[in-house]
Amino acid sequence: FRPVPGIAPNLNVIRMGVFRMPWGIFTETTGGLRDIISSPYLNSVGSGGGSRNSTAGQIDFIQERDLFADVRGSVANRLEYVGGIMNNNNVFSQNVGSNGPKVGYGRVRFLVTDVSFISFTTLQGESNNTGTQNNGRGKGAFDRYGVDFRYTSRYLPGFMMQGEYWQGHDGQNQTNVGIPAQGSCENQVQCGGNGAPGVQRRTWYVYGKYYISSGPLEKFEPIVMYEQFDPN
Repeated sequence: FRPVPGIAPNLNVIRMGVFRMPWGIFTETTGGLRDIISSPYLNSVGSGGGSRNSTAGQIDFIQERDLFADVRGSVANRLEYVGGIMNNNNVFSQNVGSNGPKVGYGRVRFLVTDVSFISFTTLQGESNNTGTQNNGRGKGAFDRYGVDFRYTSRYLPGFMMQGEYWQGHDGQNQTNVGIPAQGSCENQVQCGGNGAPGVQRRTWYVYGKYYISSGPLEKFEPIVMYEQFDPN
């Protein structure tokens, strides 16, 4: 909702609920509008063959949806900001166990032009390894730092370049496979975790595309992409 219409867009809207989260580009973009089908190193690393609330499943480095409340706005048509708080349990896990530790997040996006920008994002708080469906996270300190950009050329119409870099810390001692730990670790024997250093992960991607508007390859749009993930 828009609390004070008279000061919009400086304080534009307050959002609460479950939507795509406001960080990065890939995560926030609806699937049908993405140029690539998926970016596994960003949000689904590893095998999906195990239980989704254990270390046997995929690592959701950055979840796409969560239960959250935040405030959004813009300043002078050159800076957009978001600040909020979320459960950090992934929307698919809100119905199990007690609430997990909350995580705060924020993003500022500088609009270099009306079609090009650079953004800086951070998530700060605590994680646990219980009932989250965000595998690979232990109990302990949790943080994410990200930078993303998009360049759309005015000098070479049809050319666009986009990229993101993320790094983040997860506590160690993730839940063992098959242990039904839930919520915010009411039973320490089940979920473990002692706040030890844990792991520091990094991932990034960059891609470029060019839309051909004339000639024998008219309406053809080749895309070249590279991505990398460092699990620790």
